[in-house]
Amino acid sequence: MKTATLFEYEEQCFEISETDSIDGKSLRLTEKTLQELERLNNGTFLDIGRTTIKAKNFVGVIKIGDISIQVLPKIIRTANTEEHKALSASNLLKMLSYTELVPFSSPKAAVLDSDHIDLFEIFIRLFADGLENLIRHTQPREYIKKSDNLSFVKGKIRINDYINPARMHIIPCTYYDFLIDSPLNRTLKFTCHLMSRSISDSPTIRKLRSIINILDQVTLAPITVHEVDRIAFTRLNRMFEPFIRICRLFLQHSTLTLQVSHIESFSLMIPMERLFEAFVASVLKNNPVYFFGPGFRVIEQKSIGYLAKDENGRNIFFMKPDIVIEGRSRPGIIDTKYKILKPEEIKYGVSQSDMYQMHAYATKTNASFCMLLYPDMIFSQKRDFTITGPNTEIQVLIRSIPLSYNLSDPKGWAAFQKNLNEIVRPLSAVKDNIHQQVIGQGTASG
Repeated sequence: MKTATLFEYEEQCFEISETDSIDGKSLRLTEKTLQELERLNNGTFLDIGRTTIKAKNFVGVIKIGDISIQVLPKIIRTANTEEHKALSASNLLKMLSYTELVPFSSPKAAVLDSDHIDLFEIFIRLFADGLENLIRHTQPREYIKKSDNLSFVKGKIRINDYINPARMHIIPCTYYDFLIDSPLNRTLKFTCHLMSRSISDSPTIRKLRSIINILDQVTLAPITVHEVDRIAFTRLNRMFEPFIRICRLFLQHSTLTLQVSHIESFSLMIPMERLFEAFVASVLKNNPVYFFGPGFRVIEQKSIGYLAKDENGRNIFFMKPDIVIEGRSRPGIIDTKYKILKPEEIKYGVSQSDMYQMHAYATKTNASFCMLLYPDMIFSQKRDFTITGPNTEIQVLIRSIPLSYNLSDPKGWAAFQKNLNEIVRPLSAVKDNIHQQVIGQGTASG
C-alpha cells in the first residue's frame, strides 16, 4: 500500500504516470486512478487541479487500488508535517471514538508508527482487534424463521397447506432454529474476507482470517447494505451492533470488483467542523456534573423551533443549536465553529453571521448565556462580546480550546478536560436574571 498524507488545506503536487507511485513528496497517478479519484471526490473533499491536489476541511482516507490519500487534522502550527503526523492521527481516532460518526471504541489498540501511518489499515486493525476478542468468547447465534415439510411436528403446523390426503404423513411446519449461519454472521464474515484482501499488514490479516475460521460454518456470500439494514438486534447479539455498523460503513463506502473479491476503491471523509462539534458535545454529555455541576444536562442538536413564518403562516428557518445546557429556568447555548480566531482583528475573526445566529438563539430561548467555541492550535483565546439594543443586552462569550493535547495519553486527556472545564464551568454560575431581554430586538455591536 502506498500512502500520501496531507493536512487540512495542504497542497500536494502530482503528475500523470504509467503506474501509481509515491516517492517522498512525489505523487504519480495513472489517468485511470485520477479519474476514479475525481469521481469519488465529486468536488467535495479535495480541490483537484491540473498538477495539484489540495485538501479541504475534511479528514479521513480515500483508497484507490494500491494508492491511499489520507487527510489529517492540522492541530499544531508548524511547517514540519512529519513532526505531528502520529499525534494528529491519534487524536483523530480519539475524537472519532467519542462520536457516533465512526463507531470505533478502542483507538488505543492502534500502534501508530510515525514513519508509516495509513488510516485505512488502522481502521481495519481497530475493527479486527475488537471483533476477534469478542467473537472468541461469544459466537453470535440467531433464531431463524424457517418453513419446511417435516415427518414430525415442530413449531406451528401450516393448516392451510395440510390438505393432501395422500401426504398426511408430511407435516408443513413453521418454526425457529437457533443457528450460527445468520445474516449477522454472514455480514461479519464477508466484510472480514474483503478487508483481508485489501490490506498489507500481516498481523491484521491473521486476525481477520482467524475470525473467518471461527465462522467456518457460516456461508461466505456477498452482502448488500440493504441486507445489513435488515439485521435485527436483541439482547443476545446487541454487543455486535458496533461491528455491524462498521461493516455497513465499509460496504457503503466501497466499490467492489466484479468478482467481489477485492476493494477497488474506498472513501471515508468526514467534515472536520461536524467532527469538532460532535466531539465537544459528546465530551460534555458524558460528564455534565464535572463540567457544569449537579442538576445540569447537555443536549446535542436540540430543536428550538423556527425563526419566522412566511406569508401563508408556515414556519420557516428551522433552528437547532449545537449544544443546549439545561439545569435551571433558562437554558444556555454553546455553538461550535471550526475556524481559527484572529486575535489581531477587532472582531477577533468572528463572523457577523455567527453573531446574528447567537442573537436569534438567545432571543428564541431566552438563554442565560451564549458561547461560541472555536478550536485553536496552541493557546486558548477568550473575549466577550455584547449584543445590544433597546431594552436588551446579551453577552456572547468567545472561547477556544487547543486540540494539540495528546488525547490518547491519560495525562493529555486529563489536561484537555481540565482546560474545557475551565472554559465552560463559569457558565453554570451565571444567574438566571442576569439579562433583561426583549424578544425580537437587539443589534450586534463591535
